[in-house]
Amino acid sequence: AKVFGIPMTADNARMKIGFNSNGAAVDLVEKCFDLGGLVPQPDFDDPDNPNNNGFFRGCMATNGLFGTEWRRSDPSICAAVNRLAECGCSAEGVGSAFELGQAVVGPPGSANDGETRGFALGTWDDKEGLPPGCEYVDVGEDSRTAVKCDLTASDLVANLNDPKEACRAIYGGNVVVHIDLPVSAISCNEEDEFGQQCGGMPWNIGEEGEFDPNQDPTGDDPTGDDP
Repeated sequence: AKVFGIPMTADNARMKIGFNSNGAAVDLVEKCFDLGGLVPQPDFDDPDNPNNNGFFRGCMATNGLFGTEWRRSDPSICAAVNRLAECGCSAEGVGSAFELGQAVVGPPGSANDGETRGFALGTWDDKEGLPPGCEYVDVGEDSRTAVKCDLTASDLVANLNDPKEACRAIYGGNVVVHIDLPVSAISCNEEDEFGQQCGGMPWNIGEEGEFDPNQDPTGDDPTGDDP
């Protein structure tokens, strides 16, 4: 078959780079664990300094490390992982950034070392669900790490120069990365310059459950939800 004269062969139509691979996922966690001098440091005496925001630091870090600040996933992951380092957090058996990456993502499988998939994909409100028109691809390791979505002929006609943009515009806003962090296994030492921000969320998605920096995050949750 051809589309506008272009044969739909694997060479023309198939992605030629690794997608959501184990190595890339571990590398993201490892490099974002301690950003050090990679990003401008906060100035908590200046409430208007954007560097005071944990997500902003993670976003700027992905720009410097990978040039992927335009994504949703990389800055979110980088910010969350960096907050672990900033708040002095660790887990039993984890002694380095690389070991943290392997603990969160999982080590590559021996049968296909380097090809094991990385982070699970889902929607904003369902870590095992997808938007209508999308389904998981069975890649052998974890069926939630690769996704395919339908495009119509009109979608392609409207995006001849960049069909990938059609997929992103239709589905990309609601296909997101999920990382299961074992909260009960993590312990933190907040006695550092970032201590005043530790214990709470560095950012909030949506208007529900707005984080109050003056509220004790270990206290009772007035909403009745598990804090």
